[in-house]
Amino acid sequence: MFGAVVFDCRTYKIPNMLTGSGILCGIACRAILYGVQGVIQGILSCTIVIVTMFVLFVIHVLGAGDIKLLAAVGAFVGFGIGEVLVDTCICTGIFGVGKLVFERLKNDKHAFGKTRMHMSIPIACGSVIFMAGGW
Repeated sequence: MFGAVVFDCRTYKIPNMLTGSGILCGIACRAILYGVQGVIQGILSCTIVIVTMFVLFVIHVLGAGDIKLLAAVGAFVGFGIGEVLVDTCICTGIFGVGKLVFERLKNDKHAFGKTRMHMSIPIACGSVIFMAGGW
């Protein structure tokens, strides 16, 4: 997750090698911990993320790397991905409002126009909140 945040902050891209290996590691960990049932949940969780988030990709809200990063998180947490997505949405709102306020304080007249945000940061925060037991 840390590597994804670093790459995203530097380039606005998350490498496929990072997300792909994250998905494989997540499924492998689920196989070790939960057996076949864990693998099935990990794969289903990845699929759920990709299918549901694809709409956000099409309308240019999320990048493909962000979706693959969420799929990697899903591979680790299984069906807990729903709660991770809710936590990520809350963190995204908090960071988005913070970014707008910061831009406005800088007197940037374009602060309310089209802006970009590093989505790996709220994804990481949402994942940590989930792992820590939620809000």
